[in-house]
Amino acid sequence: MIRSSPHVRNVAVDVNSCVVELEANDAQVNELLNQLVFNKCGVRSFSEKDPSLEDVFMMVTKGLVT
Repeated sequence: MIRSSPHVRNVAVDVNSCVVELEANDAQVNELLNQLVFNKCGVRSFSEKDPSLEDVFMMVTKGLVT
C-alpha cells in the first residue's frame, strides 16, 4: 500500500520497521498516515527523520535543495 502512493520515493523494510522516503507536503504525509491507520497497518510510531550529511549531499546533487 505504501509503495502505491505517488509521493513515495523509496521504502526500506526490516523486521521491526519501515522507513519511507517521501516527496510530499505536510497534508500529503498526513494523508499517508491516515491511510495506514484506516487499513489497520499497526502503526506504533510515525516520525520525521533528520537527514544525515549524506542525505543532504544527495539532495543537493539531485537538485532537491538549493
